[in-house]
Amino acid sequence: MKNLILVLFISFSHLTINGQVVIKKNGGESRTENSLIMEGLRVDNFKANDLEYGDIKGSPYLEKESLRGYLIMIDEKKTETVTLQYDIYSNEFFHINNKGEEIVIDLKLIRELIMQGKEEAYVFKRINPRKPLKFYEVLYESDGLDIFNDLQVNFYEGKDQGIAKIDPRFSRDNNYYVQLKGKDVKKIKLKKKDVYKLFSKEEQKRMDALSKELNLKLKKSKDFKKLFDAMKG
Repeated sequence: MKNLILVLFISFSHLTINGQVVIKKNGGESRTENSLIMEGLRVDNFKANDLEYGDIKGSPYLEKESLRGYLIMIDEKKTETVTLQYDIYSNEFFHINNKGEEIVIDLKLIRELIMQGKEEAYVFKRINPRKPLKFYEVLYESDGLDIFNDLQVNFYEGKDQGIAKIDPRFSRDNNYYVQLKGKDVKKIKLKKKDVYKLFSKEEQKRMDALSKELNLKLKKSKDFKKLFDAMKG
């Protein structure tokens, strides 16, 4: 994955990134006369920053390799399938074009991001009413119940302790939340007993039957997502 990140500037809106990136190469801003057209949106200006993660253990990305996926715009139009990635540390979703350039997506124009990983699919939406601008990974969504993941990647600086040297590293945390209709958002553990409590007895019986049919151990989020998809099928 190349280090060049191009941040889109839409002519009528300016994107402010809340996440921070502390590791940068020396480099200034550059502009290109070329324009990118994506679903009728004309992008005339680019801003380039050079970021270097190569010397850090772990990964700041959703998955090590880039993913295929698509975007659903605010007007509910769907883009074609493209190459996407999510830098969790800097909280940036970006598209990788044919030149290998990473073009950061202006989330103000996006309703939903869908990406297919190696073993699981990811859906990102604005789902937390307390933070209406932030995108979360959605595990389950219905009229009365939402379950979502607030992904976090922390950066730890390296230390030289003489005999022992600790390399800088990224560490990923999954923070799961539930939103019941009419109640506040609550943090939960993604464990079978805690998740089952959110559903009726009848639904729990169906969940047991489906998990056995699909051979799901319900130990990881990908298992729960497969179960939730089967419930809606």
